[in-house]
Amino acid sequence: MKASVREWSLLGAPACGAAELALTRGIEGGDVCAGETRAPWRAQPAVTHCDPTGAGDVFFAAFLVHRHHTADVASAAALAARVTSEFLQDRG
Repeated sequence: MKASVREWSLLGAPACGAAELALTRGIEGGDVCAGETRAPWRAQPAVTHCDPTGAGDVFFAAFLVHRHHTADVASAAALAARVTSEFLQDRG
């Protein structure tokens, strides 16, 4: 499951039964929670003035693809952050 901090606050539920939760905080990064594991990730530098529409979807797609190939939640989140940064740089 992927949600922004704002979306998560509106849900008001632990993890809605999801095995993993990617919680995004925009330019601050976010956290991925999987069972007892919590892997914070930092947003990678990107251009300062660009439309961030779709960035969360890009992050989640990249995260899911990497998670399919590895059990390492932290590396999947870090890779997804890099892919999202490249997406935003292309838009700037």
